[in-house]
Amino acid sequence: MVSSWTNKGICLGNLGRHEEALDCSSKAIKMESTNAEVWYNNGVNLGNLGRCAEAIDSYDRALEIDPKMGLAYTNKGANLGSMNRHKEAIECFDRALSIDSQIDHAWFGKGNCLAALNRHEAAVECYNKGLKINPRNAMNWYNKGNSLAALGHHKEAISNYDSALEINPQMAHAWNNKSNSLFALGNPEDAMDCCNKSIDIESANVMALITKGNILEHLDRHEEAIESYNRALEIDPRNLNALVFKGDVLENLGRHQEAIDCYGKALEIDGTLGDVWNRKGNILYGLSRYEEAIECYDMTLTMDVRDMTAQQNKGTCLFAMEHYEEAIGCFETILENDPTLASVWYNKGLAEMNAGRTRSAISSFYQFITTALPEHEVLVKQVSDVIQELEGD
Repeated sequence: MVSSWTNKGICLGNLGRHEEALDCSSKAIKMESTNAEVWYNNGVNLGNLGRCAEAIDSYDRALEIDPKMGLAYTNKGANLGSMNRHKEAIECFDRALSIDSQIDHAWFGKGNCLAALNRHEAAVECYNKGLKINPRNAMNWYNKGNSLAALGHHKEAISNYDSALEINPQMAHAWNNKSNSLFALGNPEDAMDCCNKSIDIESANVMALITKGNILEHLDRHEEAIESYNRALEIDPRNLNALVFKGDVLENLGRHQEAIDCYGKALEIDGTLGDVWNRKGNILYGLSRYEEAIECYDMTLTMDVRDMTAQQNKGTCLFAMEHYEEAIGCFETILENDPTLASVWYNKGLAEMNAGRTRSAISSFYQFITTALPEHEVLVKQVSDVIQELEGD
C-alpha cells in the first residue's frame, strides 16, 4: 500500500501536480514513518512547492533512517542553496559525493553554490566533473559558461553556451549570455544577432532587452537603445539596470532632466545605490544646482564613507559655491586616504589660495608637482608660475 501512494505521488510530481503529490507522500509517511524513501519523496514534493525549510526537515528525517542516502544530501543541499545558505549547501553536496561520487546533480549543485560565492574557478571544476558524468545537461553547460564569463574567459564561455544550445536551442538565457560574451570580445554585430534570437524565443526576456539596449548604445543608436530599455521597463517597471542604463543614455544625449528622473526612479526603488546618487549629483552639478548635487554626494557617502569619488565631487561642488573651507575639508579627507593623488593636491591648493591660506596653498601646489603624472606637464608649468607669484607676495 505504501508503494502505491509513493508511486502515485511520483507520477503526479512528474506531471507538475505537486500539491497532490505531497498529499500522497504525506499519506505514505502516516503508513510507514520509518521508511527513508517516503521521507525523501516528501522532501522532493515540498521542494517543488518552494517550501524549502520543510523539505530540508524531510531530508533530515530520511537521513536519520538511512545516513547513506546520497540523493537526500544532494536535495537537501539544493534547498539550502535556494535559501542562500551556500556554505551549508556545499557541506551537503560534499557528504553526498563522499557516498557516491557519480551523483552529477551534487557536482552541479556544488558548482552553483561556489559560483554564488564568487568562487568561479572552483565552480568550473565542479561543472567539469558533473559534465563528465552527464554531458547532456544543458543548464550546466550554461552555468559553466557563466562562471567562465565571470572570470573573463569569454571565448571559453561562448563554447559552453554553444554546447548548451546544441542540446536546447530554445534556451533564451544562453543566447543572451552568449551575446554578452561576444560584446565583451568587441563583436557587437554577432552579439546583436544572439540577443535578437533570445528575444525571438522569449519576447518578455528583460535581460535580453537590456543587453540589446547596451549594444545599441555602444553602436551610437541612442534612440533605439532607449526604446529597448523602455520595452524592458514595460515588462518590469522596477528593473534597476534598465532605469540606470536608460538614464545614462539620456544624459549622453544631453536630456538632463529626463536622466535625473530615471535615476530618481531607481533610487526610489533602492536608495542604497551609491553610484546612482553620484551620477545624479554629477548632472545636478553640471546644471549648477549645487545644493541638490551635494545632497546626492552626501547620500553616496552615507552608503560608503570611503567613496572618495563622491568626496571629490562634493569638494568640487563646494568650491564652485565658494565654500572654500568646506571644500578643503573634503580634499583633506581624500588625501588622508591616498596622498599620491596629484589632482586632489591641485584642487586643495586652489581652494586654499581662494581662502587666503597662502602658505598652505604653496605647500599643496608643491605636493601637486611632486605627485604629478606625465599628462600634467602643462599644468605643472602653470602651477610653478603660480607658486612664484605667491612666494613673491
